Amino acid sequence: MSPDSSPAGVEEVTYGVSRLLELQAEIGVSMLKADSVPEMLRRCAEALVKHLDAAFARVWTLNRETEVLELRASAGLYTHLDGAHSRIPMGQYKIGMIARDRVPHLTNNVVGDPKVHNQKWAKQEGMVSFAGYPLLVEERLVGVLGMFSRRSLPDTTLLALGAVASALALGIERKQIEERERQRTAEAIAANAKFRAVFDQTTVFAGILTTDGTVVEANRLCLDACGYCAEEILGRVFWETAWWRNFPEAQEKIRTATPQAARGIPYREVLPYSWADGTERLVDLALFPIRDDQGKVIFLHPTGVDITDFKLSELQQKLNAEKFRAMADAMPQMVWTARADGFVDYYNQQWFDYTGLTLEETQGWGWKQTQHPEDIQRSVDKWIVSLAKGEAFQNEMRFLRASDQTWRWHFTRAVPVRDEAGRVTQWIGTCTDIDDRKAAEEVLRTSREELESRVAERTAALRREVAERLRTENDLRKLSGRLLTLRDAEQRRIARDLHDSVGQLLVAATMSLAMVANHAKSLNAEATQALAQADSLVRETLQEVRIVSHLLHPPLLDETGLPSAIRWYLEGFSQRGEIKAEFQVADDFGRLPIELETAVFRVIQECLTNIHRHSGSKTARLQLSRLDDELRVEVEDQGKGIPPEQAAGVGLRGMRERLAQFGGTLEIISNGSGTTMIARLPLKSQSIQELTA
Repeated sequence: MSPDSSPAGVEEVTYGVSRLLELQAEIGVSMLKADSVPEMLRRCAEALVKHLDAAFARVWTLNRETEVLELRASAGLYTHLDGAHSRIPMGQYKIGMIARDRVPHLTNNVVGDPKVHNQKWAKQEGMVSFAGYPLLVEERLVGVLGMFSRRSLPDTTLLALGAVASALALGIERKQIEERERQRTAEAIAANAKFRAVFDQTTVFAGILTTDGTVVEANRLCLDACGYCAEEILGRVFWETAWWRNFPEAQEKIRTATPQAARGIPYREVLPYSWADGTERLVDLALFPIRDDQGKVIFLHPTGVDITDFKLSELQQKLNAEKFRAMADAMPQMVWTARADGFVDYYNQQWFDYTGLTLEETQGWGWKQTQHPEDIQRSVDKWIVSLAKGEAFQNEMRFLRASDQTWRWHFTRAVPVRDEAGRVTQWIGTCTDIDDRKAAEEVLRTSREELESRVAERTAALRREVAERLRTENDLRKLSGRLLTLRDAEQRRIARDLHDSVGQLLVAATMSLAMVANHAKSLNAEATQALAQADSLVRETLQEVRIVSHLLHPPLLDETGLPSAIRWYLEGFSQRGEIKAEFQVADDFGRLPIELETAVFRVIQECLTNIHRHSGSKTARLQLSRLDDELRVEVEDQGKGIPPEQAAGVGLRGMRERLAQFGGTLEIISNGSGTTMIARLPLKSQSIQELTA
């Protein structure tokens, strides 16, 4: 198609050329002013859209390690850098094919172009033309430029795009070179800073020498620790520096070693040196060659570690070790030491004399061969636990004595030795012969077992005797209770006989004497007096018989119960003994089994009799109370108390026997101001329950 020569056509061509020139100028400025590749590519893409009326423009750069095109700039309709086209492998899609083939792809018929795979999108967006250029620098692919437009691109535009692509490729490579240089510079600065930081903060003396031995660098430690300043050291030949001023021999050794190190031969030796204040020290000095990438020695690197304290400590440790070994050999026990990991590295002479083995045979874990087979595993297990926890080890084990081939028991104990940080550095252990003690313990154990057996037998015999005694006492208690019951029954019978027979006879005698008295007029004076005396005697006898009958067994005890019988008895007691008696009992006390009431009455009767006979008290207080599960009787006087020798009298023993047959107890509280007797009977005891049933 021939160019349009009309004025309008010429004007259009002139306008198009003007826009292309503006495009090239803006792209040139962008490549100069941009600080980075992404910024340069973004500005170029925006210029393409602006000056060529493109729908959108994109630039990819090649990642040579992965052979993937990475989207670095996008302007116009799409500005995002992610999505399906952000990373395109070589040969995939139209962009990947342009990169692979290194051939531009230009078309003004996007719809229908087989290389534009998304035809539906192209129709929807109205895309007409596409221009894609590989970005090449001397046949080296650096990226791809792609642009879509909604209008046809003239040949002049396509030619201009080719020039833009070439310039863009050169700009990308130049920027990438600049970025690599900046990165290398930054890395060098960082490396130098790291070197200086490490160099100054290292815990050893360090410096840098030229190959002829001139000091060009010295770290802070080798200056500050020794009291020197940089001006005294830098720029001087190493062996002539102040460190060696007092040691000509050391200076000569360093002077001789310097050219050797420059030829690649390292040097190391312990040398004396001086601090600024004149203090003489020892340094472990090393001189190493520093090589470049081609292996050429370009610098020398002296390093040093002050070992003065270490040497003094080493000497002290040697002296301590000698003292320890002398002390260990003087001890009767077998003494050994082990490293932190449990490797036994020393035994005293007693060990070798006892086992008959050498250090080489028993060091490390070789001690196991000296132990009884039954003890080895237990010893190993405990030793491993102690090593893991850093705790003291102790165990009893048998060692074979070489002199007579006998197994003897030993008590083995080891304790950890720790450094200032608390880490275990060594173990010190002893093995003490305890075979004689074990034999004595065995004899003692056998004797103890025999004694325990005899004690058990004697205990069983005593238990049988106690059980037999308890049975006998129980039988006696039952017999005593039975006798008391029989006595009470006999007293009840005698009281009834006295009342029913003797009492009736005395009443009849009284009546007969009354009839004789009716004829007293016919009697002389002596007969009348004798009759009166006989009548009085018979009446007194009748009264005594009634009293005796009631004392033997109060009829009120059977008829109305225990409280009534006690009141009747207290009335007579007060009259006979001139003792004021007080009785406290609840109105609803109720009845108890007659056997129990009889026993309680006899106990109270005995208590009051003792008060009358022995206490000298003018008062007596009696309290009878009944709880749900206990009957309590308390008798109190204000007399002189019970002497210790009378505390086990027959009367008290009888009271205890009466109470015991019902499971009761008697408590006596006595002093110089009176006596209190407290009887307690459990109402739910088996004997009382049987009576109730």
